[in-house]
Amino acid sequence: MVRAAGLRVGHRLWGPSLVQSKLGTTGSPENEQGELHYVCTAIGGQLLHFRRASATIGWTLIGTFGQNATGAPCLIEGTYGAGNDAGIGNFELCVPTADGQIEHWWRYNTSPGPWNRSAVFGVGVRRVIGLLQSTYGTNLELIAERTDGQYQHYWRDASGWSAGPIIT
Repeated sequence: MVRAAGLRVGHRLWGPSLVQSKLGTTGSPENEQGELHYVCTAIGGQLLHFRRASATIGWTLIGTFGQNATGAPCLIEGTYGAGNDAGIGNFELCVPTADGQIEHWWRYNTSPGPWNRSAVFGVGVRRVIGLLQSTYGTNLELIAERTDGQYQHYWRDASGWSAGPIIT
């Protein structure tokens, strides 16, 4: 159970979904840490988004989204929407679903809004292992474990998500 602002929230799956974002930074030396953001999968398959704005404030549930997640989400703060290296980028999140696919969600952070599902892709996926934004044209790169125990690379470029090779 996660306790957030006096509320108990049941969760069952957690994973590589904690980021220290550029949200909350002011550019001043005393406030360059940014906020912590964490997303986990609830018992019913929804995704729960928590924030910790500073070391003196506890975790706050700031939103729920999705409905079909069966594994731990993987979360990053990418460069999309940032404008430059010092800017605030979008959150990018991928999570496995009950039908063996991956959902990609994103949230615009310059003026924080709702989470948006942009794609569903993959076949026979058990869990998402890792997600990053690469220097290959700022593609998103993902490694997923398949239900047959093999690992597969996926990437997203301007054309959308593509299945890459199986890692043997």
